[in-house]
Amino acid sequence: RPPGAQSNASESGPGGPKPKKRRQKSSKQRSRDKQQKQAALTPAEMEAKKKADAEAALAAKKAAEEAAEAERRRKVEAERKAKIEALQAALAEREGRIKECVAALQTYASTASGHVASRERLNPDTGLPTIRKQFQSTKKSLKSDLKKCTAFVKKVSISLVCAVSTVLMS
Repeated sequence: RPPGAQSNASESGPGGPKPKKRRQKSSKQRSRDKQQKQAALTPAEMEAKKKADAEAALAAKKAAEEAAEAERRRKVEAERKAKIEALQAALAEREGRIKECVAALQTYASTASGHVASRERLNPDTGLPTIRKQFQSTKKSLKSDLKKCTAFVKKVSISLVCAVSTVLMS
């Protein structure tokens, strides 16, 4: 094999020789090609092309406006949701404070009613004599109950003594 053949085979790889890369056209060349194509068009074709370009531009403008409107709506919706969340958080905080205040007021009200009841009960003009009378009547009934219990215990003890003495005597 010739030495040049080996170098071509190594460059080409297993699938054969590599195709040459096409050079990209410069912007000047592209604009010249575009002008040549336009020059080749008839006036009716040019009119149709202008119309199609105008419709495409209008459609692109409309699509851009719709996208901008959709983005604006999304932002407005996000702001609205953020406001709602902030208001809900503030409302929850207020409700918590209201519950705490209600609990405190209930405690104060029960304490105040307890104080009023205590004052009425211990009032020397009205409540205290009533309490003393109740105590005296209770004291009398307790004395009578004590006397009854003492008598019962004496009877039981006498009957036990008698029973024990009869058992011992027999």
